[in-house]
Amino acid sequence: MKYDDQCAPPPKITGKDTTLSSSARTISSVRTTNTESGKKSHKSRFVNIFGKSKSSKRDKHEDGLSARSLYSPGKSESAYSGSVFSENVSIVSSVTASNALRVLIVGGSVSGIYLTKYLERKCGSGVKITILEQNENILLKFGAFAAAMDPTLAPHLIIGNKNMFKYSHNEVIKSTATSITPEYVETQDGKTIYYDVLVIASGSRYSSPCEIVGKGSVETKENLKTYFKYLQTSKSLVIIGGGASGIELALRVVKENLLNKITLIHDESMILNEEYPESYRNKIQKKLENEGIELILNDKAKIESGKNYGYPIKGRWLETESGKMVFSDMQVDCTGPVGNSEFVKSLNNDLMKVVDEERGFIRVNRYLQIIGQTKIFAIGDCNNICGIKTIDRAKSQAETVSETIHNWQVQFAEGKSYLEENPQVWTIDSNEAYMSIKNNELDEVRKASSTNHRLLNEAISKKAPPEITTRKADNIKQIYKVIGVEFKNRSAF
Repeated sequence: MKYDDQCAPPPKITGKDTTLSSSARTISSVRTTNTESGKKSHKSRFVNIFGKSKSSKRDKHEDGLSARSLYSPGKSESAYSGSVFSENVSIVSSVTASNALRVLIVGGSVSGIYLTKYLERKCGSGVKITILEQNENILLKFGAFAAAMDPTLAPHLIIGNKNMFKYSHNEVIKSTATSITPEYVETQDGKTIYYDVLVIASGSRYSSPCEIVGKGSVETKENLKTYFKYLQTSKSLVIIGGGASGIELALRVVKENLLNKITLIHDESMILNEEYPESYRNKIQKKLENEGIELILNDKAKIESGKNYGYPIKGRWLETESGKMVFSDMQVDCTGPVGNSEFVKSLNNDLMKVVDEERGFIRVNRYLQIIGQTKIFAIGDCNNICGIKTIDRAKSQAETVSETIHNWQVQFAEGKSYLEENPQVWTIDSNEAYMSIKNNELDEVRKASSTNHRLLNEAISKKAPPEITTRKADNIKQIYKVIGVEFKNRSAF
């Protein structure tokens, strides 16, 4: 049965179904309490944005890496684009570069940026860093909902790989990985890149608008502008998923006094999940109910995971597993990200699956090594460590792996077998993280005869209970700081 048709008539409703729920009956009055004052400001912003008409180049450095080339024999290095360096770039000779430990980072995500900076700080020119990333820009996805409410904020959320490196022998290759082995990575354009250490920092995919569109910044800005326009003119919105991102979107829409009807569908009996204290979940749920948001709990939307449901924007009928039918002008899938890990599946074998089949996240041990691998790591959003995936977590994982690589680089420079040096243990930040790593390691110990790990210590670092916030300035400032750029629009976030 087809429901994905804006012009299709609604299914027939008979009997009790013709009566709206109490929350649905009251929603119109709640949402229109301050309509006049709210609409005026939105219209002004709308006109400002849609009524308007519409770097200096930095040198690229190339070094010959004849002794220990990154590339397979016979492949030309000129096909790869060089990186854009910071102003105080240090020129590294070809001899030094060819004798450096080759570190390949797949993905220019936030965790990849942090790792790059830590490695340059700790190892200097002793490592040759190559970032494999197809996009010229990355989107700070945690700020996307803010930009959907005000697209003038979008330029502050899109950053390129400028000022990325301090040392001239490091580079960005604009391509994607298609498969990996314990010795090299194959790319979409048919190249083979060899490495001494491989770090997967490929991040994860979210549904629109929390995802970059195309390879440049123009399409992404236009997409956020489109969401802004529809949020101003639509009457109804369905938010699928009552986790942190779904709640944030609901709170933002309420704050901006947008739409007449908001419906939130969540598969648990209470919004959020067990990572949040029950008292906090109750508090937020009551706030949403008081704002007139219709909550459909203990039910799931019949949508396919990772398929960017709700994009492009149009009216749709949505069916839940319990048989409810909900029509809305807009839909946003907030059921969670899917790991960018297709190329990692080449490491799967009959004994061990290194990629979680349900959501595509990469399974790692306490050292952040992919299970069953010694010199391949996965950090940030792409690994399957449960718990809230924050900027601080990405930063701490990057720092842990950089310390391991630094110790290996010292051994490598002395001509020793660097892989015999014990890797650093990541500091676990939650009970959920502990359980996921423990399960990964149990599988690793049981199925990989070459692995000799002990199980995790029960000690877990305790932190303050998490809370949902619409304030993103501090996170953006952290990332701007690490890439050496001043964040000038802090108050707007």
